[in-house]
Amino acid sequence: MKTSKLILILLLLSVCLTACGSTDPWQNAKYTEDTTLGEGSISFNLIVEVEEHKVNFTVLTNDDNLGEALLGVGIVDGEDGQYGLYIKSVNGIVADYDTDGAFWGVYIGDKAADTGVSGITIEGGATYKLVYTK
Repeated sequence: MKTSKLILILLLLSVCLTACGSTDPWQNAKYTEDTTLGEGSISFNLIVEVEEHKVNFTVLTNDDNLGEALLGVGIVDGEDGQYGLYIKSVNGIVADYDTDGAFWGVYIGDKAADTGVSGITIEGGATYKLVYTK
């Protein structure tokens, strides 16, 4: 009798955890280890941060614009909006503001950018961050 109750409790807990959306966002990530992307004469660092986990990318490009460079190496996906590229996914991880209020925060170093990625001119050697924010 005790075993069947324990099994029932574990089953209900499992269903609740699945239904409550407690899945690991990194399960859909293209890259889970630090890596280098692209080709070109300009090099910059990109940190992709979701919850407690982050991956560092070295991005090589010939683009001057951060949005174009990130699209060019395939690390972001999104759509054009009135303020430029609206990032919907980074490294395969989707942030859906309409569903749960999540979005990708853009940082230059540790400072929040005052523009979207389309408005940022790349500086070689600089560090940019895309942070999953809810």
